[in-house]
Amino acid sequence: MGWDLSLHKKNTETGEAESCYVEVPHNLKGGTYVVGGTRELWMQVTHNYNDFLAEALQESSLDCLQGKTVKETLPLLETAVQVLSQKYNNPMPSERYWDATAGNALKALQDLVDLAKLAPLDATWHVWG
Repeated sequence: MGWDLSLHKKNTETGEAESCYVEVPHNLKGGTYVVGGTRELWMQVTHNYNDFLAEALQESSLDCLQGKTVKETLPLLETAVQVLSQKYNNPMPSERYWDATAGNALKALQDLVDLAKLAPLDATWHVWG
């Protein structure tokens, strides 16, 4: 189990939130991913990393991103990357995605930063899981 995180933008005609897409597919991978990449700004992160993520984000979980904009959360995510990187001396990810390691949590945070940088600043996070 884990979190599915996607970025959404309000449709100006309907007022409803719609998934954000990019022109060129990205290959950011979580516990599940699209072979060959996806244009949708979405990824999945396992709950196995929660202790490291909570420590780095100073929040209980990735749920803290829910409904917030990229503009609001990008500094938080970038700081979390720095916290884990410095505390654990630039840990490397494990070859096994599901291992609860600082390196795997750091990789997930870096991927979320990259995902956020692909989106408009006013896009909002939808987090479930």
